[in-house]
Amino acid sequence: MSMYQRIIVPVDLNSNPLSQIGLRTAIALAQDQNATLKIITVVDEAIMGLSGEFGWTDPATFDALMRDEAQKQLDHSIRSINDSTVKTETEVIEAPDGHVARHIEAAALAWQADLIVIGTQGHHGLARWLSGLAGSTSVNLLHMTRLPLLVVPNVVPDPLHGAQEKAPAHD
Repeated sequence: MSMYQRIIVPVDLNSNPLSQIGLRTAIALAQDQNATLKIITVVDEAIMGLSGEFGWTDPATFDALMRDEAQKQLDHSIRSINDSTVKTETEVIEAPDGHVARHIEAAALAWQADLIVIGTQGHHGLARWLSGLAGSTSVNLLHMTRLPLLVVPNVVPDPLHGAQEKAPAHD
């Protein structure tokens, strides 16, 4: 019997390389463990509320655009899985309060995930402190979740291709 049966991995709306590293790691684990993989993306509705405040666009239009982009990201993530033996599910999750990490954990608990996999920048020293001011989803998850969490740093061997890669500086 495999250690993990249900692995959940959040991906970023902007095809953030960090979430792609987390996704590739989760795919490799799902293949190895013969696990079901759930790919999620969280729409931060607290950010969406700002669109109307600054007059960029109608809030309802912005809301629809964000949800469309979230679904496109999930569709792109599914296409990136070349192995048809990986059982995959997807879900767009809304975070009306802006607490993305809480919604990731809630989705993982509701789905009865065995493991959460997420990419991270891996800052140290001053850079870590500065990134903490904005709030890192991976750090917030690390401090709050009751589930096993695999935090994949931005420089890792690519589990699908074996090469080293470094993601650009985002988090």
